[in-house]
Amino acid sequence: MKFIIVYDIPVEHDPIRTKISNLLLSYNLVRLNYSVFFGNLTYNRAEEIALKIEKFTKKIEGDIRIIPICKKCHSKAITVKSKFGEGYKIIEDILSM
Repeated sequence: MKFIIVYDIPVEHDPIRTKISNLLLSYNLVRLNYSVFFGNLTYNRAEEIALKIEKFTKKIEGDIRIIPICKKCHSKAITVKSKFGEGYKIIEDILSM
């Protein structure tokens, strides 16, 4: 299943933001933006990530979302501009690069 993971954590907690991004990269997620990641995960893996991030962020404020994307919605996603290529692209094209 495809997931988008986004987080908004204050700059004063930069070491924690780095821990989160390193964790997400270790699960082979693609960084779409500084705090936006996308990729394939099982639901159990997404829960595993959530538990790990929860440990990092217990004592700080922030907003962290792990959003599943169904096949139908994923097939309709459009990227207007991307560091992976210009033009209208379906996110699937980005992942195949």
